[in-house]
Amino acid sequence: MSRTLSPCGTKSARNRHRRKGETCEACVPKPRKVLPCGTAASYKRGCRCEPCTAAARERQRSQARSKGIKPRVVAPCGSKSAKARHKARGEQCEACAPTGHKHHPCGTWQARRRHARSGESCDVCALILAPCGTSAARRRHARNNETCATCTVTRPEPAPATTKNKPLAPCGTTQARQRHKRRDETCTECGPINQPKQVKPCGTPAALKRHRYHNDPPCDVCLKADRERAEVVRRAKGIPEHITTEELIQELRFLLNAGEGTHRILTATGYKGREHSLRTRLGKAGHHQLAAQILNPWDLAA
Repeated sequence: MSRTLSPCGTKSARNRHRRKGETCEACVPKPRKVLPCGTAASYKRGCRCEPCTAAARERQRSQARSKGIKPRVVAPCGSKSAKARHKARGEQCEACAPTGHKHHPCGTWQARRRHARSGESCDVCALILAPCGTSAARRRHARNNETCATCTVTRPEPAPATTKNKPLAPCGTTQARQRHKRRDETCTECGPINQPKQVKPCGTPAALKRHRYHNDPPCDVCLKADRERAEVVRRAKGIPEHITTEELIQELRFLLNAGEGTHRILTATGYKGREHSLRTRLGKAGHHQLAAQILNPWDLAA
């Protein structure tokens, strides 16, 4: 199968003629079209004149607007961004040329301080003086040994201390009792000042805590009161009353014979959530088999 050659006038034909050293009128390249300045195509071809540059930028802006991209705002000359832009491009701009520090005009306090730092003298700034009656004016008079009726220091006399004249707290208050205690005074309204701290009698929670704090064995009255309080709390929480071990074993066997489940038995006897306590109590009584029969689902030893 023979290969088909590209017709003259195409790029492939021109390359073929160039390789073989042939000449062809149809394959002679046509001269490039001269594009006028002020177009984006001319800028793309290599022209960098101002009209071509402006046309290329305008085309970029139009393409950005069609794509929804906000155009970049170029900072005006005279700003810091413009100065940095000119410096990066190596450009010169009169508006962005560095200028000296802007000094405040004479006649202002900033100018007067500037003259004082540099040791200069200025008649305009010398006329700026603080008005009489101010702290600066009084210091100026003191430096120049001048007298001024307006700047005369007239300090008001200090007000008498009101501590001694302060009204005392009425009797019956904590401040009054503290005052009587400092002065070793007696007062019928405030009661005895150095009265010892009242000790709660036995049978109260404070008395039981006092026995335990001092490592003393609790008395029978405190123990009985503590059991009564525990019984009140147990009734308030819905827990059955305390029963003996024999009564507990009879109750458990009665519930087992009635066909009650483990959850119902523990709830009825008040041992729901306290399975370890029930196992320990039955174990001390020697009823391990009864404990295993009731607490089989909660058998932690298994």
